[in-house]
Amino acid sequence: MPFVAGISLSSLLPGSPIHVNVLSHGDASFNHSFVQAISDDLQSTFENLCSTFTAKQDYVALSLPSFFTETEKDAVFSATKAAGLTVNRTLNHVRTGHWMFRAQDHSEQNELVLDVGLNRAAAQLMTTEVDEGIRFSDVSKDFIVNVAGDITLAMLTTQLVDPAVAWLKATPTTSGADLKRILIVNSSPGAVPQLVEELRSRFKALPIEVVAEPKLSHCAASIALECYKYSIQPHTNLLISNVVPLRVGIAKADGFVLTLLRRNCTLPSQRSAVLTTSTDNQTSVTVRIVVGVSPRNKDNTIIAELVLDGLEPRPKGVPHIRVTLDVEHLGQTHIVAEEVTEGAVSTVRESVTLDDITGNHGTITVC
Repeated sequence: MPFVAGISLSSLLPGSPIHVNVLSHGDASFNHSFVQAISDDLQSTFENLCSTFTAKQDYVALSLPSFFTETEKDAVFSATKAAGLTVNRTLNHVRTGHWMFRAQDHSEQNELVLDVGLNRAAAQLMTTEVDEGIRFSDVSKDFIVNVAGDITLAMLTTQLVDPAVAWLKATPTTSGADLKRILIVNSSPGAVPQLVEELRSRFKALPIEVVAEPKLSHCAASIALECYKYSIQPHTNLLISNVVPLRVGIAKADGFVLTLLRRNCTLPSQRSAVLTTSTDNQTSVTVRIVVGVSPRNKDNTIIAELVLDGLEPRPKGVPHIRVTLDVEHLGQTHIVAEEVTEGAVSTVRESVTLDDITGNHGTITVC
C-alpha cells in the first residue's frame, strides 16, 4: 500500500518540533501523525525520523518557514539526503497554508499571509486570478522581519501588516487595492493571539484565519498525495500547449491596464475589447498594447502602438474603437484597431503583426 508523508519544521533550534503526517493512497481512512524534536545534530534527527516510519514513503513533501535563509534550507536538504530521506517537493509555510483555502473561495482576491516564528516573521501578499474557471495564485510582494529577541505585536503590525496594506493601496493588483482575507501561519504561538485580536479590531469585516503548525504537516501530506496520484497516472495522451508568458493588455487613460490575455493563457487565442475616447472632439486615438505583470501602465512594456487618425470629432464616450488581439499557436501576433460604427464599414483602421507575443515586429499596415 503506497504511503506519502508531509513534514513541517518551525525552526532548526534543538528542541523545536518536527510535525509529520502520513497518508495512504490505498486507504483513504489512514491518517497517522507524530511529533519529533530536533536534536543537536540535524542529520541524526532525520535518521531517527526515518526509523519511525513503519513503511517506505513513496512521496514526501517538506514545508519550511518562509523566512528561512538559503543556508538554512541547504542544511535541511543536506541532512535529509544524508539520512536517506528523499524529499520530492519543498514548499514554504505561506504556500502550504494558502493551499488549504484553494477550494474555499474561487474568486479574484488579495490575501496577506503571515508566517510568524520565534524571532523572525515573513509576510507574502498573494494575488489570486481566475480565468475560465482556473485559479492562479502568485506572490505580489514579500516582507521579512528579523529581530534579536522575541517577535512582538508592534513589530508584526508596523513591519509586516502596515507596509503590505500601504503597498497594495499604492500598487493595486489585478484583484484591486483591498485585502479580502488575512491568513496567519502559526509557527510559534508567541504573539499570534494578540495579533489576531489586533487585526480583528482593525479589519472588522475581514476574515482572519489561523493555520496551526500541525495542520501544515497534514496539508503538506495532502499535497504529497495529490502529487503522487498524478505521478502514477498514465500520460500517453499528454498535450503540450504554448502559453502567453505575461499578461497582455491595453494601456488605458486612467493609468491602468485593461487585460486582454491573462498570464499562462494557452495559444492560439483571440480577444477583443471596445474602447472609447477620453476627451471631447478627439480626431486621433493612440492604442498601446503592453505586456507585464503589473496592473499599472508604467510598470509594463509597450509592444505595439497603433495610431488612429481621421476620427470624426464627437463628444467623449461616443466613438467606439475595437481592438482585436489574435495570437497564433507559435506566438505570431496580429493586432487590429479600428473605429466601428453601427451599420457602416470601418474607414479608420490600423493593424500590426508581431513575430511573437513579446513584441518583435513584423509588418505594420494602415488603411
